Amino acid sequence: MTQRSSLFDLTGKAALVTGGIGLGYATGIAKQGVAIVIWGAQRGKEQGGRGEVREVGAPSVLSQIADVSDEQQVWQAFAEAVAATGGQIDCVASNAGHGPSYPVMSEIPMDQWRRILASTGPKSPTIPP
Repeated sequence: MTQRSSLFDLTGKAALVTGGIGLGYATGIAKQGVAIVIWGAQRGKEQGGRGEVREVGAPSVLSQIADVSDEQQVWQAFAEAVAATGGQIDCVASNAGHGPSYPVMSEIPMDQWRRILASTGPKSPTIPP
């Protein structure tokens, strides 16, 4: 385990990470004491970094299957993650998908968000209108 910087001590915080570079982000902030929730769309991928993240200092690591192109899965997995982390998620690093740029994620229209997510991953989900 690495020593935490007092300038960047995140002890007691929880973060949710998704997507390809999410593991790198999770590993970096785990060094500062963050409890980590990892989402992956396929069994095994979400567990790939559990040991690594735990080894560098995360007090806990939860891995979940969550296809972020499926709104119901997102809501369910998020509720489970909040419950598992004691009622909090302090940070979300959403790295899944790609597409046009928006100033903030909340400004992306839902139909555009679904198209972005449908174009990623190992499968092409059917996304309702």
